[in-house]
Amino acid sequence: MDNNTIFRGIKATFDCSDWQQVETIGNFWECAAGIVPWIDLVGLGCNWTTDGQYFDYALGTIEDNSELVEALASIDFASLSLETTPCEITLPPLSDPKWETFSGKDSEVKEIYERADCYHRKYDYELEYLDGKGNFSTMIHFIEPKCS
Repeated sequence: MDNNTIFRGIKATFDCSDWQQVETIGNFWECAAGIVPWIDLVGLGCNWTTDGQYFDYALGTIEDNSELVEALASIDFASLSLETTPCEITLPPLSDPKWETFSGKDSEVKEIYERADCYHRKYDYELEYLDGKGNFSTMIHFIEPKCS
């Protein structure tokens, strides 16, 4: 089996109440994309609180790209009321069959996660990709298999 995947970047904690994180995370991406090209960024959701209300969301890379990580660390996200910290997170190998991919338009993020049945399945990581042209893709690492 492949080695684990290492994600490097910056992270902040987000409130998931009423899907408000979608707009805030969108602003996080837009601010970062002013310095780093959209196509080079990867979003990572992880570390949900037990009640599911808060989680960490990171922007960074799964490639060995220290310049990208340094560029992200140099951005002041204070205008978004976000405090970011550097992070290095070990993920399961991307070849792990527990990763499932879902795609659509960035305006349909909520619907994409509903199609993935995230409300009825436990997962520990989500990798997100945006291209700045309205396309969205997520890879979700499920802990529990899909119920039939």
